[in-house]
Amino acid sequence: MSLDLAAALRADAAELLVAIADKLVGHRPEDQMLEDTRLALACTYATRARGFSEPAEQLERMLLARMPRVERDITRGEYALILRHPAESEPLRDGGGQ
Repeated sequence: MSLDLAAALRADAAELLVAIADKLVGHRPEDQMLEDTRLALACTYATRARGFSEPAEQLERMLLARMPRVERDITRGEYALILRHPAESEPLRDGGGQ
């Protein structure tokens, strides 16, 4: 991957994390966040941004790397807060441990 493409994808990923967080807060924020929803959002937003292409697949992987797995009960709104503050993220597992 070229340095220009890598930088563009990193910028896209940062923008899309905010867009995904906005979607979660704006649409049923009290509902439970599901792992399937995490996967679907990453795929949908990457494809919208880059079409059906290798860069879209790379962008999807970047998003998923920055979107913690959903392994405990959490609302969509709470998950959005985690996406907005990735440095403060912790694994979403019961007991908080790895």
